[in-house]
Amino acid sequence: MSYQKSIFIILEKELCTVYLYEDGFKLNELEPVQKIFHFHDYSFDLFQGLIHGLKQFNLPVGRYFYGISADCNPILVRHFKKVFKGSNNLGVKAVKLKFAQIYLKYADIYFSGHYYMTDFKPVYEMSFPFFQKSVAWGESNYSLNWFYLAYSYYFGLGTKIDYEKGYKLFEKIVESNKSTIIVGDALYYLGFAHKFGFYVEKNPSKAIPFFIHGKELQNQKCMEELNS
Repeated sequence: MSYQKSIFIILEKELCTVYLYEDGFKLNELEPVQKIFHFHDYSFDLFQGLIHGLKQFNLPVGRYFYGISADCNPILVRHFKKVFKGSNNLGVKAVKLKFAQIYLKYADIYFSGHYYMTDFKPVYEMSFPFFQKSVAWGESNYSLNWFYLAYSYYFGLGTKIDYEKGYKLFEKIVESNKSTIIVGDALYYLGFAHKFGFYVEKNPSKAIPFFIHGKELQNQKCMEELNS
């Protein structure tokens, strides 16, 4: 089976980082994104070398995407555009979000167990590092990757139990996420921590406001806690 290849290039300050992304899952690969090489200089000769390096992957012209950070050296950008005419500029945030989505995809495969190579059983030792990488690439996106990373810390799925890290991640989700479903679940686990004394002092009365807030967001688990 052949896989479509794309090059992602991120320009930041005076650093050019090049990644190879293969759109497909090879059974002998754990990394869907491979860091190819760095350039710490912005001379034209190095960009000629970059073009030569990309040819080894047999990429047709235009099969690459690049992002530029706000503080990127303008000389680097000018040289880059001179060599890579007509390339697709996604912007650095879009590129990072794309990587976050890629890693979340593979984390879900192992976390859910929907994968024949694992006999359709969860493999948390594999899902946890993918959740970590997804969060690292999508720092401002407190979405499912943050939630399941927090959940993994709470219950020791693929890592040692760390209630503090899990609790703080759930807090960030509540503060920053717009999804009522994800926030409702995060509120439940914050209340859960107070009810049973995970990271915070055990105090069931302090759990109630979290459950009430979750109920307002139609979270079923919070409703059940308040009715128990």
